[in-house]
Amino acid sequence: MRIDLKTAMAPGLSAAARVSARLRQHVTRAFRRGDEIDVWSILQELQGPLAETLAVSHVIGEIRATSMWDKRRKRSELRFSFHDVLAARADVDFEALDALYDTRAFTVLQFESTSMEREIQEFLLELERDPVPVRTGMRLLQEKLESMGIGTTRHRAEAMFRTHSQVTYQAGRFNGFRDPDVEDLIWGFMYTTVGDDRVRDEHAALDGVRHAKDDLFWTKFWPPNGWNCRCSTIPILTSDRIASVKPALVRVEPHPDFNFNPGEVFNVRATAKPTVFKPTSKDPWINEQQRREFEATGRLGRPKRGRSQT
Repeated sequence: MRIDLKTAMAPGLSAAARVSARLRQHVTRAFRRGDEIDVWSILQELQGPLAETLAVSHVIGEIRATSMWDKRRKRSELRFSFHDVLAARADVDFEALDALYDTRAFTVLQFESTSMEREIQEFLLELERDPVPVRTGMRLLQEKLESMGIGTTRHRAEAMFRTHSQVTYQAGRFNGFRDPDVEDLIWGFMYTTVGDDRVRDEHAALDGVRHAKDDLFWTKFWPPNGWNCRCSTIPILTSDRIASVKPALVRVEPHPDFNFNPGEVFNVRATAKPTVFKPTSKDPWINEQQRREFEATGRLGRPKRGRSQT
């Protein structure tokens, strides 16, 4: 079965729908009874599903990046198959990945919980200042929850899963493109949008923009660049005829909540030993000594010249 981002998010979205319904029931019941509203007690159930979704999205991003590379270059030009490396799990620290995204899920849900609870409490304070019959208050509360995306619409929880999955997916892609065996062959990237009528004006202004891979532009505009952003990037090889800078025609400011490169923030590529020997010097003697050491120990050292032993 083909595993894509939509498939990876499905279990998390189902869990979000259930928790969103429970949260709506909790708030309305607390309102009727005059009990304390505790959003975190309900929302924390999503930590496991969200963490798993984020981790899987990251790995899918890495796989998609390397798959794209294999399609664009002849296998004879590659030193080894990137799919084999990923399958061997030599370049991703999965334990660190799980720990990283479990913490990330906790942070995201804590923020959402605090934000939701503050908004609900402010609404209830308004009702206290201007009292209405209980039935009217309940109707107004239901309308408020709907506008917040809690309950039947569930768009708030879905936006949370979709956006943060895109963040980690794009982090995985960035990490994949920074693989030492391909990084030197990539000149840079081109920003691209979906191209439909839902694309935001500021994102449309970036469509087709090209910059070198180490340009500071990518520290602020590597997708996603907003909630529910569907933008992406296309790698440009050093041999491509479009390997040149093409700046935006208008000034665009980064989104204040997405003013970072997720690939630099969520980087869990391990410093594991290489699976294939790669020469590091122009000196044949040094390369030969390193090759022998690699075959014997799996590590690369710094050989010192000495008298040959015969």
